[in-house]
Amino acid sequence: MEGPLCNDPADEPEAHALCELAAHIHAATAEFSERVAAFDLRNAWGGAGIRSCAHWLSIYAGFDFPTGRGLIAVGAALGALPLTRAAFRTGELSLDKARALASVATAADEEGWVELGRELTAGQLSRICRLYRQAR
Repeated sequence: MEGPLCNDPADEPEAHALCELAAHIHAATAEFSERVAAFDLRNAWGGAGIRSCAHWLSIYAGFDFPTGRGLIAVGAALGALPLTRAAFRTGELSLDKARALASVATAADEEGWVELGRELTAGQLSRICRLYRQAR
């Protein structure tokens, strides 16, 4: 996204700092999603009464079931999507964007999808991916 980040130029440094912090959060989320997907694959989450890795995440990591399932699914999908993985790990893509891309991208067309992910808002990308899935 280009252009001013806020109304008052005096707030530009804070706006840039917020964007940089968001990129760090996205990068950490990428690592977390990959690690939790591997944790799930090993069935390391088992224990008395634990029904799934998403359930384990709800108890021990503070995520609700849909968020936990989404983190696991995205982490698992990143293995087949190296460009999405790289952009997510550097903070260029958010979890929302990585999740949307993982639902449509293939090795053959991933580059184009990642470029869209970099240019569109998360809401725009999610809508396009949803429409693409419906049209397939």
